[in-house]
Amino acid sequence: MTPKRYKTEFNDDIMRKQCLIWAERKNINVVVIVPNDSIAQKWSKIGAKLVTSNNIQESLQQLRDSEGNVLVFMNRYDGIDLINDMCRILVLDGMPTKESLKDKIEMQYREDSTYLNLKERRS
Repeated sequence: MTPKRYKTEFNDDIMRKQCLIWAERKNINVVVIVPNDSIAQKWSKIGAKLVTSNNIQESLQQLRDSEGNVLVFMNRYDGIDLINDMCRILVLDGMPTKESLKDKIEMQYREDSTYLNLKERRS
């Protein structure tokens, strides 16, 4: 998370709780995109609503009709328009895991390289 660059005492749990505080106090919608169920459950435990294929339409309607919501989408990166008050803070909590052994090795040995940064932007 970027805030850790500025305050080293920040950790993921603190930032997750802070997002819920902002949603409530500032009455804004926060949308969180996570790569897996493990991270989604961390958000759920502190009060965020998990969006699944079963409740996606009602969740999007909730974002349109109300504010102060924190909704967590798992592995859902495209095809959803979050305009205006539907989403004032967008959180990317984790990156998708790499599928191939080559991708895993590249991530390990070329971390923060220009090559990988460009490659991620294209995908």
